[in-house]
Amino acid sequence: MPLPPSPYSFALAADSTFAVTGGRDRMVRVWDVRSDRCLRTLEGHNAGIQKMVLSRDGTRLATVYVAGGLWLWELSWDFEVPPGGEG
Repeated sequence: MPLPPSPYSFALAADSTFAVTGGRDRMVRVWDVRSDRCLRTLEGHNAGIQKMVLSRDGTRLATVYVAGGLWLWELSWDFEVPPGGEG
């Protein structure tokens, strides 16, 4: 999976189908683990992202940025993770 410039934080979904990265560029990126493709970029932080945690079911994400703020994201999956040879 190609990483963004200076990633600070990484979280892997419990089912290992997607991962989330965040870093100095203030962007949260959602990645399809199987294809290494960035599925979505989330914007809004005003400083670099320092930590992140995904909920067990992968529907919520908490991110903390360097300046001390906390963001809670509802990950609405209005896109599909490409199938990856299940089974």
